[in-house]
Amino acid sequence: MFKPFTHSEIVSRSLNRCIKYHIEKGIPKPKRTLSRKELDNLIKENNDIIKIAKPFMEILYDFLSGSGFSLYLTDKNGIVLTIIGDKDIVMEQAKAGIAEGIDLSEQSAGTNAAGTAIFENLSVQLSGKEHFINTFQIYTCSASVIHNEQGNIIGCLNLTGKRQLAHPHTLGLVVAAVKSIENHLKLNKSQSELFKAYQYLNKIMNSIDFGILAVDNNGIIKAINNSACNMLCINQKDIIDKNAYKVLYNWQYILNELKSGNSYEDKEILYSDKRRRFNLNVYPIRDKSNTVTGMVVTFKDIQNVYNLVNKYTSGSATYTFDDIIGSSEKMINLKKQLKSISNSPSTVLIQGESGTGKELIAQSIHNDSSRKNNSFIAINCGAIPKNLIESELFGYEDGSFTGAKHGGRAGKFELANGGTLFLDEIGEMPLDMQVNLLRVLQENCITRIG
Repeated sequence: MFKPFTHSEIVSRSLNRCIKYHIEKGIPKPKRTLSRKELDNLIKENNDIIKIAKPFMEILYDFLSGSGFSLYLTDKNGIVLTIIGDKDIVMEQAKAGIAEGIDLSEQSAGTNAAGTAIFENLSVQLSGKEHFINTFQIYTCSASVIHNEQGNIIGCLNLTGKRQLAHPHTLGLVVAAVKSIENHLKLNKSQSELFKAYQYLNKIMNSIDFGILAVDNNGIIKAINNSACNMLCINQKDIIDKNAYKVLYNWQYILNELKSGNSYEDKEILYSDKRRRFNLNVYPIRDKSNTVTGMVVTFKDIQNVYNLVNKYTSGSATYTFDDIIGSSEKMINLKKQLKSISNSPSTVLIQGESGTGKELIAQSIHNDSSRKNNSFIAINCGAIPKNLIESELFGYEDGSFTGAKHGGRAGKFELANGGTLFLDEIGEMPLDMQVNLLRVLQENCITRIG
């Protein structure tokens, strides 16, 4: 078992080292002093510890002001970085070599509290003739080393006064101050790590192309990404720490569902302010005891979902005007006419016998237009049962009729929004449905069944 050295053993060991270092007792001050440039560079290197330690040094100095003591902070090698004390005391100690830039390591200054504390990695108080060089023997010094989170020495705090002022409590004051500095260093590191984690999380959230927002138990929005702000046409600063009701009117119901152990996924909602549809998924946030403390909401623009589905299903056009083979004057004139109307928003009527290439023409018009990157939806009107035509074209809401799909379903008009809808065999559609279709073509607006 390790047995710690006694105070007298620590002093004796240090004095023996000084003899090996060939330190002379009569030197007027420590052997090594940094140049101004060297000190400035060292201060920059140790800026973090100086910034944290100085407020605690000032608090301790306020307690000791006028008592004949000074406080100084050294780096891990014993170089004095900064000094706080009464002006007359600081000036007097400077004559003995205790000043900024002085090297107080044992190899430079012999046995002294700061140098010995750093070498032995402990807290120590030295007074009078316990110091090696004569010029330091009029002082009492109490020093404690400062460690980082890994336990490595990064500095030392020293309290120095006339030897007549020696008291065990002065070492206790220094040790307490060092503990406060070390705790603040840990806190500072934690805050830095938290900020770094926040930056990573923020960057990840803002790189995602669908909306994300986080809501706490009180319905307060704590985070939102750029995509959500763009989709909802709001500014981040106007929504953070505001009630979620503004963007999610039923947030309380959803939170209660999650707390009850139910899921809330693949729901379709209408954003009332802008009349836009979103696909909604909500996931619970749980603490260590598995209690729901909030929720994360993700939502995608339904139109983008439709476009993605159509891109990888039948909702795309493959033919272009180059695929229409023919060099006759009528065919050349037809192509010119079709190209001239490609970008028109007007409805185009394509007539011809079965098998003459009406869909080829429709796809070519689509691919020559500004809509080519959006959906191309083709539907054979003659193949749909009469009682299903409306639901196929216009879609339906949840619970509209017996057998309706849970959550509702988008119609072909919605799927083709921004693209092209090709109604093949439209003449086979019942006349009453053609009247409804005419109204849609005139108003450019649909209403789902239910």
